[in-house]
Amino acid sequence: MQQTLENGIADIKFRVEMLTKKPESNNLRVFLESDAKKWAVILLVAITFLTYLYLFGIHK
Repeated sequence: MQQTLENGIADIKFRVEMLTKKPESNNLRVFLESDAKKWAVILLVAITFLTYLYLFGIHK
């Protein structure tokens, strides 16, 4: 009887630990689902534009 009770308590503790365990976050998935990708594209386009504008200004 006591062994069955101890096994039950151990099982409950294990299940509680599994429920409270934080799942690993996938940073790439979070980035793709967020609004940050739009700002990343805008920033990349702006840097590219400014680079070519600078290079054009130097050579002309």
